[in-house]
Amino acid sequence: RFPGLDVDATGLTPITDIARSLDPDSPTIVIDADTGERWPHWAELDANAGDEVPILYLRPARNFPD
Repeated sequence: RFPGLDVDATGLTPITDIARSLDPDSPTIVIDADTGERWPHWAELDANAGDEVPILYLRPARNFPD
């Protein structure tokens, strides 16, 4: 939960521009713990959470290997 989170101001990666999640200055990073590889992803707020305390999800753009 991230009280006061402003998605537009933070530059979080939208689903429409997933490649941006791999930029060196991306505000979020998802890493494959086995390889250290940065993983493409997008960020979104839980639409069912209240405005007072939004819940942030980082969604992988592809599945992690088994």
